[in-house]
Amino acid sequence: MHALGAAAAPGGRELADRLARGITTDEEAEATAAKMERLGSKAFCEHVARESLDRALEALGSVDLCEGPAADLRTLASYLMERTG
Repeated sequence: MHALGAAAAPGGRELADRLARGITTDEEAEATAAKMERLGSKAFCEHVARESLDRALEALGSVDLCEGPAADLRTLASYLMERTG
């Protein structure tokens, strides 16, 4: 959605057209991902994910859970953020 919102940016219209036509090869997928990154979509998604993680961890801290499972959830969430970043 972020990338489509950036359609007015240089290269944005080309990206919107590519997505409308569909992506059928690995090369098209790589080129599309690179264009989305140049348009700031990756950074935007990482920011939204970080905000979501922060809210989730805050909510986790506000409930009465046994420390072991709560720690496991925090560790898993942090790992997933680091792995995808």
